[in-house]
Amino acid sequence: MGLLSRIKDLGVAKGPKFSYADGSNTACAIPSVQDKSVPSKDRAQRQWRPPKMVEPDSMDEFQEDGDRIDLGSLSTDAMVFRMKVKRNGKIETCSVLKLPSSLPSSTQSYKQAPNTYNILLVDVSASMSSFWNPIQEGWNKHIAPQLKGRTIIYTFGTSVVFRRMGTTLKETDFDGGGTDLTGALQTLINEVYVCKEKYVNIFIVTDGDHNSSDVAPRSVIDQIQSPLGKICNVYILGVGDSFPVQYSVDIRSRLHNGSLNFPYIFWAKHKSDIWERITEISNICNGSVLTVKLEIPGFAMPGLVRRSIFTLNEWVYFSCDPSNVQKLGIRYGENSAFLELAPQEANIAMLEELFRQWNSLIIQRNGRKEDVPRDIFNFMEGAILCLEEPCENVKSHSISQRQLRKELKSRKLALREQLSKMKIILTTTKFENQLELADKILSTTVITGKYKMKYLKYKGYTDADYAEYCREFEQVYKQHIAILRTLPVTLDDCCRVTMTSTLSDLQDLDFLKLLQECNKFEFLKTFTISGIPVISPIRDSVGMNPWSYSVSEILTSPYAIMSQVAMESYAGMKRTYGANKLVQLKDSDDDTRYNAVIPIFPPSFAKAMQPIVWTRLYAMCVTFALWKNPHVINYDLHMASLAAAWVFSLYENPSVPRPQHALIRMKSIEATAQLYIEMPRYAKYIKALHMKPSQALMTESLEMFDGKSLKCESLVKPIFFLYMSENYVRTSRPNDVAKTVRFILMEYIGRCLSKYISIKGSPYTDFFAEFLADEYLKRNFFKTFMSDVKASIAGSEILLLESYYTFEEASKAAKQIAQEHLVNQKKKLTTHLPLKIHVERLKKLKNVSLAGDISWFTLKVFSKEIGLADAVIDELFSEKNLFVYTAHALQYRESRARLSHPTKTYSESVDFVSKKVLEECSQNLLIEFYAEHVKSLEESWLKAYQQTHTEVIKPMSLQQIITEARIRGIKVTDDTFDQVYKRYRPDTRLLGNACQARACPYFLLPSKRYNQHATVERKYLKQHFVHGLHRNAYLLREKDEINSKHNLEQISKTGVPSIIPEQVWKRLSTEFRNLQVIYKEIAQGSV
Repeated sequence: MGLLSRIKDLGVAKGPKFSYADGSNTACAIPSVQDKSVPSKDRAQRQWRPPKMVEPDSMDEFQEDGDRIDLGSLSTDAMVFRMKVKRNGKIETCSVLKLPSSLPSSTQSYKQAPNTYNILLVDVSASMSSFWNPIQEGWNKHIAPQLKGRTIIYTFGTSVVFRRMGTTLKETDFDGGGTDLTGALQTLINEVYVCKEKYVNIFIVTDGDHNSSDVAPRSVIDQIQSPLGKICNVYILGVGDSFPVQYSVDIRSRLHNGSLNFPYIFWAKHKSDIWERITEISNICNGSVLTVKLEIPGFAMPGLVRRSIFTLNEWVYFSCDPSNVQKLGIRYGENSAFLELAPQEANIAMLEELFRQWNSLIIQRNGRKEDVPRDIFNFMEGAILCLEEPCENVKSHSISQRQLRKELKSRKLALREQLSKMKIILTTTKFENQLELADKILSTTVITGKYKMKYLKYKGYTDADYAEYCREFEQVYKQHIAILRTLPVTLDDCCRVTMTSTLSDLQDLDFLKLLQECNKFEFLKTFTISGIPVISPIRDSVGMNPWSYSVSEILTSPYAIMSQVAMESYAGMKRTYGANKLVQLKDSDDDTRYNAVIPIFPPSFAKAMQPIVWTRLYAMCVTFALWKNPHVINYDLHMASLAAAWVFSLYENPSVPRPQHALIRMKSIEATAQLYIEMPRYAKYIKALHMKPSQALMTESLEMFDGKSLKCESLVKPIFFLYMSENYVRTSRPNDVAKTVRFILMEYIGRCLSKYISIKGSPYTDFFAEFLADEYLKRNFFKTFMSDVKASIAGSEILLLESYYTFEEASKAAKQIAQEHLVNQKKKLTTHLPLKIHVERLKKLKNVSLAGDISWFTLKVFSKEIGLADAVIDELFSEKNLFVYTAHALQYRESRARLSHPTKTYSESVDFVSKKVLEECSQNLLIEFYAEHVKSLEESWLKAYQQTHTEVIKPMSLQQIITEARIRGIKVTDDTFDQVYKRYRPDTRLLGNACQARACPYFLLPSKRYNQHATVERKYLKQHFVHGLHRNAYLLREKDEINSKHNLEQISKTGVPSIIPEQVWKRLSTEFRNLQVIYKEIAQGSV
C-alpha cells in the first residue's frame, strides 16, 4: 500500500475452633476442618463478636524539636500546582501539593519494621486451582521478600486453616473445597484487633463468594470498625469474573486507613493478569508506611477536617494560593526540612491523578457510612471548566492545534464520565452485576505505576518542538533523498504484512505530503518503522532508564521483519494479550505475538541512513515503535534496544556456526548500531571503557570526563559497546579486553547482589558455606574437625570411669571441659571451614533493573564472541575467580565503592570470607562444636562403663561380700553389714547400694547414688536390656532350659520390649542357665 492511499485511509474472641495445617486445634472464631456438624459451625459463626480492640505499642514517629536533625531544603519530586475552580460564577484559586515519593533516609522506617504485622488470607477453594501456581509463585517472588516485621498466613477453603508464621506460601497449602469467606473475615478481625503492632498490612486473595455456611460475610462486615490507633493498609486481589466485589469494597472501606494513593481493589480478570497485579501490589507494599508532618495543615479532600500528617506520594489540598505553601516545612522521623517548590499551573494529567485519589476517599467514606462533602462533585466540575478555557480561546486551525483540542476534549469527557460513575456508585444500593461495580471503581480510583507521576515532568515536547523536528527532518531529507532513492529495496527488508520499509517510505514520492499534512499521531502510525519484531516486557522504569530495556522473544521467519504500522493496525482490529499488550498475527499461533519493533537496516545500505537516524523526528518515531508512547522522545532507547536484541541473540544462539537467520539479524543490528557509535556521548563512553574501565562501569563515575560524569545504567551497554569497538574499531590489546571483561564479571555479580537479602541474615554463608545447609556435609565437617580437636587436646578428650561414678557426673564434667575448649577452638574453626563458592546459586543471579537483562551464561558466550582465548575464558570464569568476585561484591554493595577498591587475592579472599562466615554462623557453629565435643566426652565415659560391665553379675553371699569388701579396704563386719550394705536381697544375693561388677572400679563400694550408676546400661547404652534377669532366673530355677526364654518373656512384664531378640538371647542364654543352676543349688542348701 502506497503512502498516498494510507493518508486517505486516515480519516481473641469467644468462638469455636479452627484447624492448624497439621490437624491440631486451637481456640479461635473459625470452625474446625474436623467439625462435620454444619449447624454447629453456623451457630459458632453467628455467635462471633469482634474482640476488644488492643491499642498498639507506643511509637514516637516524630522527634521532639530539640532532638531533630535539620536537613534544610530538600530536592525531591514533590510538586505544587495552582488550581483554579469556577464556583457560583466566580473563579477561586487554591493549591494542590503532590507529596514526594521518597525522602532522605530516616529512622522512621527502621522503627516501623518491628512494629509491622502482615496478614495473608488466601482462598484455596476448588475454583482457585487454575490460579494457584501464579498466585503462590508471584507472592513468594514479589511480595514476600518485601515484608518487614512478622507475618502470619491463613488459607480458607471449606474452613480456615492456620498455615504458618512466616512469609512463604507453599504449593501444598492448596487443598480445595468450598469458600469460607465469613470465617476468614472473623479470623482477620481477631488478628487485627488484638495485635500490638501499629502498622498492619492485610492481603486477601479470593475468586468467589462465601458458600461454606449459612452465615453471610455481611454479618461480619457490619461489625467492622477502623482499628484503634493502628494504620491498616488493605490489599484485596480479586481473581476471575466471580469474586465478591461489593464485599471487597466494603472490607477495604471499613478497615483501610493508610495511604490514600493506591488502588481500591486489584482485579486479575484472567490468569495471565495475576503476575501483573501482584507486581503492582509489590511496587506499593514495601513493609512500611512513611508519613510526614506538614508545617501548614491541609486537607485530604475539600470539605474534610484539616490535618497535618500525610503519607508519602499523597495529594494534599490547600484553600490558599500556592505562594503560601511553596516553601513548606515538613517533619519526618528525626528530621526536619522544607520543600521549596515552584508553582505550576494545573493540567489535565494532574487532575486525572488528583480526582482518582479523591474518588477513592469518597468511596471509602461512603462505605463507612460517613458524610461525603456535599459540594465535592461541583468543585471537581469547576476545576475541569477552568482548565479547558485557555484551550478554547485558541483560534489557530493548524493540524497540531486541532489535534490538541481533540485530545483535551477526549480527556475532559473521560473525567466527566468518572464523575458520573462515582454518582452511580454512591447512589446504587446493590449492583446486579458486581463486575460492573469493579469496572467503575477501577476506572475512577487510583491506578498504579511506579513511575507514573514522573511522567508529568518528562512528557517530551510541545507542539512547537514537533514542528521544529519536522522542519529539521525535511531539510535533512531534501539533502539526501537523491542518494536514498538509489538504494535497493528488497522484500527481505520489508514488513511481512504491509510490504513496506522505512527506506521504501522515504523513497515514496508522497512522503513530504505525509510529513507536512499529517499531525503527530497520524504520522507516527503511518510512517513505516521496519525492524525486528520482539516481545519486550512493559516496565515504567524504561522511561527513566532506557538501558533496562529487555527482549524476551524475537519472531522468526516468516515474520523476521515487521513494522509498527502493522502492529498498530492489528491492535486496532483485535484484542491485545496480557500485561505486555501483545498483538497476535495468526489467531492459531501464539508464536506470532509481539509488542515492539526494533528498527534495523541491512549492512548493504545502513551507512546511507545515518543522517536520517540522527534526526530528532526519527528518534521520536523509534521511541513510539519501541515503547508506544507518542509523548516521549528518548535518544538512547534505540541503541539500548539494539544492544538488548544482540544480547538476546547471543543467548538464543550460543554455538558457532549460528543459523543463517540469526547471523543476518546480528549483522543488521551491528550495522545499525554503527550509525550511532560516532555520536559524541557514545564515543566518549567507549574511550573511557578502554582507558578507565572501572570508571566506565560505575553506575555513575567518580571522575569527570569533559566536565561530566559517565553513567553505566546497565551492563548490556558496556558489553555491546566493547564488542562494537573491538570488531569495528580494534582499539585494544587482548590483555586489556580480558581486564575489562574481568571488571564486567565482577560488577555483574556486584549489581545482582547489591540488594541481596539473606533469609537467615548470612549472605557469606549462603554463597561460600553451602555445606552448613546440608546435614550430611555438615556432619562430615564436624567429624573431621572433631578428630583434629581430639588430636590437639590429647588426654583431655577421655573421661575416666574412675573419676565419675554416675553418667550425670560425667556429663556435667564433659560440659565444663567442652566450654573450656570452646574458647580455644574458635580461631581454629575458621581455618577448618571448607569454603567453596556456590557456583549454581551464582549462575542463577539476575537483576534486570541494575545489571540489565543478561545472565551468567550469556556473559560466557560474550567472552568467546569478543575473541578471548579459551584459556583466558577458563581463568576468568574459574571457581577461584568467582570466589574473589563474590567476596568483593558482598563486601562492597555500592558500585562506586566496588570498582574503586582493588580486589583481594584468592588467599586473602578466603581469609576474609572465613571471618565473615564465622561472624554470621559462629553461634550455631560453636553450639554444634560444643554439642559434638560434649557427646564425644560422654561417649568415652560410656565406653569405659560398658567395658567394665559386660559380664553378667554373679550372686554373692554375705560372707563373700564381706571378704571381698575388706580386701578392698571397705570397713564391714558381720555386725555392721546391714548398716553398710542396705537393701541386700538374700534370695537373689544382690546388693541394693553397691556395684557387683568385678571389673568396675566401684566394685562393692556402697553409695547412695548406686541406682544412677546401675541404670546407665538401660538408659544410655545402645543395646537391648533384659529387665529382672537375676530375679527371673531365681523364679525359673526349676524350669527346663528349652523353655527358659519363653518363660522369661512371660514373667518379664516390665520388659521393653517384652520379646527378647534372638541375638540377645544367644548371648545371655548360657549366663541365664548358669544363674538358674546357682539359684537352684542355693535353694537346696548346697551353696
